[in-house]
Formats: sequence, C-alpha cells, structure tokens
Amino acid sequence: YKLMESILTLEEHRLKHTNFNVLLNNASFHVGLFACSVEIVIISYDIDMAFPQSANLLNFSAFDMCKVLSTVLQLQPTLPRYVIVHLCKIEEKILESIAWEENSPLYLCLDTEQQKIHANRLQASGTPKKMIYSACSYFSTPQKISSNAGEKKINIQLE
Repeated sequence: YKLMESILTLEEHRLKHTNFNVLLNNASFHVGLFACSVEIVIISYDIDMAFPQSANLLNFSAFDMCKVLSTVLQLQPTLPRYVIVHLCKIEEKILESIAWEENSPLYLCLDTEQQKIHANRLQASGTPKKMIYSACSYFSTPQKISSNAGEKKINIQLE
C-alpha cells in the first residue's frame, strides 16, 4: 500500500490532477507493485528464491516489472541499503538480459516497430531499388566547392 500511495502522490504532483482511474484499473500496475513487494520480502527475510522465480510465479513479465521497479527505487529512498542494492541488481539483470529474450514484451514491441518502419519506408520510396539508386546517384554526382582561389571540382567514383 505504501508503494502505491507514494506513486500516486508523485503522479498527482507531476500531472496536477487526482483522477487515477486508468492507472488503478490497470492490472499490470498492481501485479508489478505486488512483485516488487514480494522481492522486498524475499530479500528482507533471506528467502532462498532467485529473481525470475517470483515474476514467473505471478505470471508477470520481467520487463513490465522493471517499469514499476524503477519508480519504486526513485520513490523509496528510505528502504534499507541491502534492499535497494537487491532491487538495483534485479533491474540490471532485466535490462542486461531478460528484457532481450525473444518472448519479452520489449522484444515484441521492437519487432512490431521495426515492421512499421520497414512498411513506411517501402511506402515512401516505392521500392528498395529506387532508394538504393537515388542514394548511389546522390553520392556519385560530382560536386563543386567554392573558394577564394576559384572553383575546384571533386569527383567521387563508386567502385
């Protein structure tokens, strides 16, 4: 409850409103807060459980937990040092490896965005051949540079 209250207070000051229906109705937000709380309990009571197990038990993606975890670390500077270190290690582990796994929401999001960018490029230029041809013709066209001593021609040749 304390974590949620801190987050809502921060958002109230940041956004200048108190209507948090969207956030409070978001199940992912609540599960993320619960997962962070579970990790705090695990490290506080020295329970033998490695990080991804808690997220897996809650059926919660590590990437989504990282979004909540970074907010918790910002808002709870009063947590004991060993808890902050533990949460920072979890965040590092997520960002270094877990978030980049093939079934991660981040990986899926990047893949979707890459497909959109590719589709937009094809739409804008017509075909990839036209894009390559226009780029080659641009870089292989002789260009003139003006100077006080006169004009110099620079010829660029493609091999």
